[in-house]
Amino acid sequence: MKTLQSVGLTKTESEIYTLLVKSGDLPASRIIKETKYHPQIVYRALDSLSEKRLVFVFEQNSKKYFRAEDPKKLIEIEEVKMQDLRGVVAKLQSLSSLSQDAVVKVFRGNEEIVRLRKGAYEALKKNEVYYIIGASGERFYEIVKDSYESLEKKRIKKGIKKKMIVYESQKKEFLKNDQFLDLVEMRFLKEDLRVPTSTNIFGNTVAILVWEYNPIVIIIESRSVAESYKQYFEILWKSAKQSFCV
Repeated sequence: MKTLQSVGLTKTESEIYTLLVKSGDLPASRIIKETKYHPQIVYRALDSLSEKRLVFVFEQNSKKYFRAEDPKKLIEIEEVKMQDLRGVVAKLQSLSSLSQDAVVKVFRGNEEIVRLRKGAYEALKKNEVYYIIGASGERFYEIVKDSYESLEKKRIKKGIKKKMIVYESQKKEFLKNDQFLDLVEMRFLKEDLRVPTSTNIFGNTVAILVWEYNPIVIIIESRSVAESYKQYFEILWKSAKQSFCV
């Protein structure tokens, strides 16, 4: 189970995928019965597995069934992630030409995700912006569930804005799971632009989050690097198709 989570599946997705591999084609009603999860949780996980091309849907006798793709597909997913991570490494290596004073720190663990967000909200002032490129959605909420409410209440109280570029499939997920959307703007990118990392930008800091089972947080402290990433954010922001403000 943990192995599947290390390649980007949530606990729910891992259980459902394993069940489908073991049991073969199943209707949603059987998956709900076997996993004992709420129907909405099951359908959301199935949608996510479908988007990751690990599960596909077909109809038989006017009834919808779900089938697991060959587990070898997981290797393909990891290979794509490695290609993306090589791109991240190449970006980091190029930072030396952007700024000689850049400080790079690397941390690992769920607690570092919480510490990053807490530190950002403490550092930012009213009307300043916390930028996010490629929000992880469900994985993030799982990690920060015990502290998210207090963190976001603090952000809202301080008047800190949040601008997020996420993926079209995550729109319903954010609207349903996040009750703290005051001072938040979102825009949505197509799924084919999806990468297995998130980039957070605030003040003179850029943080790249690699969503493994034990997540990696790469923090870059440099005014020039942060400004270049903010410019990159604005380019993506303008190219995003859908948006809403709350």
